[in-house]
Amino acid sequence: MFFNKQPKIIKCAGCQQKIVGQYINALKKNWHSHCFVCDDCKQPILQKAFTVHKKKVYHQHCFQKKYGKVCAVCGLAINGRYLVNHWGDVYCLMHQNQASCFSCGKIISQRLTGGGVKYANHRYCCQQCHQTAILQARNLEKMKTVAISFLQSMGLKLDYQSIPIKLVNTIKADFTWFRTPLPKAGETHTRLTKNHLKKVVNREIIDITILAGLPEVYFVEVLIHEYGHCWLFLHNYHQLPKKKEEGFCVLLEYLWLQKQSNEFTQYRKKIIETNTDPIYGKGFQLIKKIYDKKGLKGVLNKIR
Repeated sequence: MFFNKQPKIIKCAGCQQKIVGQYINALKKNWHSHCFVCDDCKQPILQKAFTVHKKKVYHQHCFQKKYGKVCAVCGLAINGRYLVNHWGDVYCLMHQNQASCFSCGKIISQRLTGGGVKYANHRYCCQQCHQTAILQARNLEKMKTVAISFLQSMGLKLDYQSIPIKLVNTIKADFTWFRTPLPKAGETHTRLTKNHLKKVVNREIIDITILAGLPEVYFVEVLIHEYGHCWLFLHNYHQLPKKKEEGFCVLLEYLWLQKQSNEFTQYRKKIIETNTDPIYGKGFQLIKKIYDKKGLKGVLNKIR
């Protein structure tokens, strides 16, 4: 495409009117500069580079935006390599180190998540997850009812209501034998009392601590996990190998998630299924194999 001075009387391929002065020669036709326009934005194409698609012309960036991939975070057309999250959102590589939601994994941005909040311990929560976030103790009863109802339906009876639950801003990171820090959302504190013969005479659950700000579904999942620790502890499954104990508690989470049918629970299921951690991930895979063959009672008999 280039500009020419008028050598003779010619007509514009766009408006069919006479061209006076400079004009554009493109697609083997002549055009007024204001008539050779992008089919998408309707603005003149003054650059030499443009794109033709189905006999229509576009600015390169307009074509990319309309027919190519657009970044879910910044809204710009993506050229070259890109990333895709669990939700199918496509985004530029330059965003991969930006803050993401602790709950759903989405990169926090106004365009994708409506913004988000930052908690005291440097956790970020997107605005979508924050809408159902559990931030105060008064919101716990509904979550407890859901978790307890599920566990009782699985035959895991216990006086769960008597176990204190505290919301906290931070929980010390766990470490695998690879020394890889794992973000923890919940923790159970217990106490064993022994006599002079070192025989256990009492088992007590001190409390369960859970991170404040988790959305409802994630909170129930974590509570089920921690209640699992309580059940094992009070039923003399003390000092199980960590891989087996965590694997059992993750299995309980997973079984509850299987009974749910929304997008977020599907995301949480995938997180469990694809976890390669040697304790939580491999432990879950080990226990689930037993569960698939022998059910929950079979699991409890096998790990005792």
